[in-house]
Amino acid sequence: MKKRIGTVMCLSGILLLIQPDFKSDEVAMMLNYIVVHYWPIGLIVAGAFMMNQKQKPRRNKN
Repeated sequence: MKKRIGTVMCLSGILLLIQPDFKSDEVAMMLNYIVVHYWPIGLIVAGAFMMNQKQKPRRNKN
């Protein structure tokens, strides 16, 4: 939970540093551009997350 909140706070801080007086329409257009042109990055991130995911140790039922 703390990791997710930290991620949201970091992303919002970066957005506010880049452009503190942004409008929601401009942000929507920018996100649309990024999704359309750079969607393979999502596959890379998802693959890296899946490879680095830690497995929980299994307990033996003996």
